[in-house]
Amino acid sequence: MTDIHPIQLHAQPYEAKLNLNGNSYHLIFGRQINGWFLCIPNHRIGVELAHPSDRFWNKESLEATGMTANEASTIACALKELSQFI
Repeated sequence: MTDIHPIQLHAQPYEAKLNLNGNSYHLIFGRQINGWFLCIPNHRIGVELAHPSDRFWNKESLEATGMTANEASTIACALKELSQFI
Protein backbone atom coordinates (compact mmCIF):
# COMPACT_ATOMS: atom_id res chain seq x y z
CA MET A 1 0.00 0.00 0.00
CA THR A 2 1.27 3.48 -0.90
CA ASP A 3 0.33 6.77 0.77
CA ILE A 4 1.67 10.20 -0.23
CA HIS A 5 1.49 12.95 2.38
CA PRO A 6 2.55 16.40 1.13
CA ILE A 7 4.47 18.33 3.78
CA GLN A 8 5.44 21.48 1.89
CA LEU A 9 4.66 22.17 -1.78
CA HIS A 10 4.41 25.99 -1.77
CA ALA A 11 8.13 26.81 -2.07
CA GLN A 12 11.40 24.99 -2.63
CA PRO A 13 12.64 22.66 -1.44
CA TYR A 14 9.43 20.69 -1.73
CA GLU A 15 8.77 17.96 0.82
CA ALA A 16 6.51 14.95 1.09
CA LYS A 17 6.36 11.70 3.01
CA LEU A 18 5.76 8.48 1.12
CA ASN A 19 4.72 5.28 2.87
CA LEU A 20 5.40 2.14 0.86
CA ASN A 21 4.99 -1.41 2.16
CA GLY A 22 5.74 -0.44 5.74
CA ASN A 23 8.68 1.83 4.86
CA SER A 24 8.67 5.61 5.09
CA TYR A 25 10.50 7.83 2.59
CA HIS A 26 11.01 11.54 3.35
CA LEU A 27 11.22 13.11 -0.11
CA ILE A 28 12.93 16.50 -0.38
CA PHE A 29 13.20 17.80 -3.94
CA GLY A 30 13.63 20.97 -5.96
CA ARG A 31 15.76 22.84 -8.45
CA GLN A 32 19.48 23.41 -8.28
CA ILE A 33 21.90 25.00 -10.72
CA ASN A 34 22.19 21.83 -12.85
CA GLY A 35 18.52 20.84 -12.84
CA TRP A 36 16.40 19.00 -10.30
CA PHE A 37 17.44 16.96 -7.26
CA LEU A 38 15.87 14.50 -4.84
CA CYS A 39 17.14 13.67 -1.38
CA ILE A 40 15.72 10.90 0.77
CA PRO A 41 17.72 11.53 3.95
CA ASN A 42 16.19 8.74 6.01
CA HIS A 43 17.50 6.27 3.36
CA ARG A 44 20.78 8.14 2.68
CA ILE A 45 19.89 8.73 -0.97
CA GLY A 46 20.58 11.81 -3.09
CA VAL A 47 20.11 11.89 -6.87
CA GLU A 48 19.72 14.24 -9.78
CA LEU A 49 16.29 14.19 -11.40
CA ALA A 50 14.84 15.12 -14.72
CA HIS A 51 11.68 17.18 -14.19
CA PRO A 52 9.67 15.50 -11.38
CA SER A 53 7.05 14.49 -13.96
CA ASP A 54 9.57 12.34 -15.92
CA ARG A 55 8.92 8.90 -14.46
CA PHE A 56 11.27 6.94 -16.73
CA TRP A 57 14.44 9.00 -16.17
CA ASN A 58 13.77 9.44 -12.45
CA LYS A 59 13.18 5.71 -11.98
CA GLU A 60 16.49 4.96 -13.69
CA SER A 61 18.29 7.51 -11.53
CA LEU A 62 16.87 5.97 -8.34
CA GLU A 63 17.69 2.42 -9.45
CA ALA A 64 21.32 3.49 -9.94
CA THR A 65 21.50 3.99 -6.14
CA GLY A 66 20.71 0.30 -5.58
CA MET A 67 17.03 0.89 -4.88
CA THR A 68 14.72 -1.90 -6.04
CA ALA A 69 12.79 -1.40 -9.27
CA ASN A 70 9.50 -1.40 -7.33
CA GLU A 71 10.67 1.27 -4.86
CA ALA A 72 12.18 3.41 -7.64
CA SER A 73 9.05 3.14 -9.77
CA THR A 74 6.74 4.02 -6.89
CA ILE A 75 8.83 7.04 -5.89
CA ALA A 76 9.02 8.22 -9.53
CA CYS A 77 5.22 7.93 -9.77
CA ALA A 78 4.82 9.85 -6.50
CA LEU A 79 7.05 12.64 -7.82
CA LYS A 80 4.96 12.81 -10.98
CA GLU A 81 1.79 13.08 -8.87
CA LEU A 82 3.33 15.78 -6.66
CA SER A 83 4.58 17.73 -9.70
CA GLN A 84 0.99 18.67 -10.49
CA PHE A 85 0.91 20.81 -7.34
CA ILE A 86 4.21 22.69 -7.64
